[in-house]
Amino acid sequence: MQIKINKALITISSPFQCICALEAIRKFQISNFKFVVICNSGIRRQQIDKLLEWQDIEYISIDSPNFVVFVKKLILGQDCLDTKDYDFGICGDFKNVNMLLFQVRHLLFGTQMMYVDDGFTSIYPLNNITYEDKKVQRRYRLYKFLRCLKKIDDRNYFSIFKPGETKYNVTCNSLEILRKLACNNKSGVYILGTVVQFIDSILPKTSFVNYFESTLCYIRKTYPHESIFYSPHGRSIEPDAVRVLCDKYGVTIIPSKYSVEIDYSFNGYNPVCIIGYGSTALISLKKIFPNADILNIHLPSKEKLFEDKNNMIEKYLRNESICSINFDSI
Repeated sequence: MQIKINKALITISSPFQCICALEAIRKFQISNFKFVVICNSGIRRQQIDKLLEWQDIEYISIDSPNFVVFVKKLILGQDCLDTKDYDFGICGDFKNVNMLLFQVRHLLFGTQMMYVDDGFTSIYPLNNITYEDKKVQRRYRLYKFLRCLKKIDDRNYFSIFKPGETKYNVTCNSLEILRKLACNNKSGVYILGTVVQFIDSILPKTSFVNYFESTLCYIRKTYPHESIFYSPHGRSIEPDAVRVLCDKYGVTIIPSKYSVEIDYSFNGYNPVCIIGYGSTALISLKKIFPNADILNIHLPSKEKLFEDKNNMIEKYLRNESICSINFDSI
């Protein structure tokens, strides 16, 4: 896809979106841009700050309050930007209407916008699947009306995912920056954490800790001579039982400084196997470490919406030759 960009507006709200936006800057050779972080303070904001400082990129940070407050600030011009002369937008989250409205307000009439990945939710637009969130859908109508009014074309996507039938012009994100960083020294099996408090709220019978111990038993049996490393999710509240299990099985906990993709590349990790629980990083790390075994652990749900999403993710993973293990059926 040939894209001519004179001045780009880039908006992101998570570390992975930030990585994808940095890859887009490299891929499309964007030299003139404004980088805006729309994210409330916390661990994710700190990780984004470190990522942009690592690349020596100047940026503006904006808190993301509730929808009504954010729209009011946009209308009153209290959004930190005093210009509306951007001819291209890069947006990190297709379902974040605050971010979409921010883009529409500052892009020129008749310009283009491109989405980058925000985890597995990218599968929805890349396969013409409606994102089933009624609140997002209602707010999205406002964005769609204003986007059409300004004749902004948002049918561009820069993605690590293989598209299905879609209206988007998709350019492959091969994570070239991270692949060049990778220096393989520290062998082992690496476990990607999840948001434990959320998973515990949807599991039908037991807790995440039980699945975590099953994972450790599986690794000890399958990779008996390998060291085990565990990367907790940045938004997870880890129960004490997880740390107890790590001590019991000799697992090294490696907190994320940037994101697992950059942490693993920077620190010379050489995964023999990477295991996750429906994590997007299974796809991104497969690109960075193509020789590693990549495995997904199936987590059941008592909520149909999550179970349907889980099945869709696992179907995509199978297409990427990533197997899912169901401990409940073993």
